[in-house]
Amino acid sequence: MEEMKFTKRDVVTFQLGDKILEGIIQVCDCGGAVGYDCHTYDIYAIKEKVLYKHIEECNIKKIKSI
Repeated sequence: MEEMKFTKRDVVTFQLGDKILEGIIQVCDCGGAVGYDCHTYDIYAIKEKVLYKHIEECNIKKIKSI
């Protein structure tokens, strides 16, 4: 399996349906959560104040590390 592209506390944008949200990675699931074929991440969306779970790596873009 490929190396993970993101680490805990990276500030990222991610796609959720037709929305693009900004957040901070809280959890990295190497190999993906159960039922996923790629790495997944739990991301805290800053503006919405919501933790989104199991966001697939292909739907994430890094802004910066903090």
